[in-house]
Amino acid sequence: MSEDEKGVMTCAVEYKMPKGLNLDNIDNCYPQWQRFKQSFRTFIMAAGVEKFSETRKAAILLNCIGQQAQELYFNVLKIDEKAKLEDVLDVFENYFKPKQNDVINTYNFNKRTQEEGESFDAFYTAIRKMAENCNFGDQKERMIRDRIVIGVKEQRMQQKLLEVKDLTMNKAVDICRSAELSKEHLKTLAKSEVHAVQESKSSRQHTSFENRAKYFNNNYKDNKFNIDKNRSFNSNFKNNEGKVSFNKYFYKCNFIL
Repeated sequence: MSEDEKGVMTCAVEYKMPKGLNLDNIDNCYPQWQRFKQSFRTFIMAAGVEKFSETRKAAILLNCIGQQAQELYFNVLKIDEKAKLEDVLDVFENYFKPKQNDVINTYNFNKRTQEEGESFDAFYTAIRKMAENCNFGDQKERMIRDRIVIGVKEQRMQQKLLEVKDLTMNKAVDICRSAELSKEHLKTLAKSEVHAVQESKSSRQHTSFENRAKYFNNNYKDNKFNIDKNRSFNSNFKNNEGKVSFNKYFYKCNFIL
């Protein structure tokens, strides 16, 4: 056994090799394949296998992948005796990856419109992601541009886009972002003005209340003074009147009071 072979055996013992694929349900193997691929890349880095040739790393992959996947490769997918690691990975990736239905994906893309309360950037991100699975090729940007024009919610924004000559996807994005930003700015200004009016009204009401309070307080003091004065006058009057009568009585009796 060569030193390299001993090294591989030692690596297999020291670092756990990824578990082989179970292909009993071949139609649902893509998630399992993704996990295996990530585990294998981690293994070759941890074990120092990356220094080996690409052909040898491909052989190590096939040794780890399990008997069912080996049979699939050698009987169906085999490309070359000296295939490199990335070539073998690509073959399995294309085989296990679910096939996209371009018709359904394009149908869903063409139905997508900006939803109520959805920002333009959220809408734009969504249709870009959907376009990736529609096989538009070099027409992708044109299709996204058209979906922006057709799918934006506000008619004024849509009309503005239709008026632009030689409209590109990037121009459409810039116009929609600027329009949305201006709209938000106007909303902020309107809220500030309403708040200022409410504060002014509240201040005037408070001042009016204070003035009325002062008015009633002053009237109360004046009225209280008049009432107290009248009470004092009536009391003195009664006392003096009584005293006069009393003096008259004692005057008749020759008493000096």
